[in-house]
Amino acid sequence: MNIGRNEILVGVAILVVAVLIVVPIFVSGSKSGALDEIRDNVEAIRQAEIQYQEAFGVYVSADAAPRPAHAVNGEAVAWAPSEGFRRLSWAPETEAVVGSYQIQADKTGFKVIGTSDVDGDGQRAIFEATADEPAHQVTGSGIY
Repeated sequence: MNIGRNEILVGVAILVVAVLIVVPIFVSGSKSGALDEIRDNVEAIRQAEIQYQEAFGVYVSADAAPRPAHAVNGEAVAWAPSEGFRRLSWAPETEAVVGSYQIQADKTGFKVIGTSDVDGDGQRAIFEATADEPAHQVTGSGIY
């Protein structure tokens, strides 16, 4: 069976179209997965904070970890907890994270803040949670 030049060109064209469809879906999925990581970690920190307060009667503040919020850039970095996260005994499920996490606490409550810039465009997605509010994105959709 001889395959002609036209058949080869049609095959290549189909392959190119398939790649053009699949690659954006994959990239979007990886961005969404990274945002899920930020939201899930903010919620896990919220739960740890609530449990700590129930056990010890105080909330814990934690400086940004593993890096300041302005330093997130889409690259995953090794988790390095600040003192507040050590006190809470909280660490992410993965060894490296794409975001920055901090806790602002006082006698009456706390706010967990997770920041990411998954696509490295300088626009940061911010997630927050409090004792009364589960983790949610406070920046607009489409910001990664």
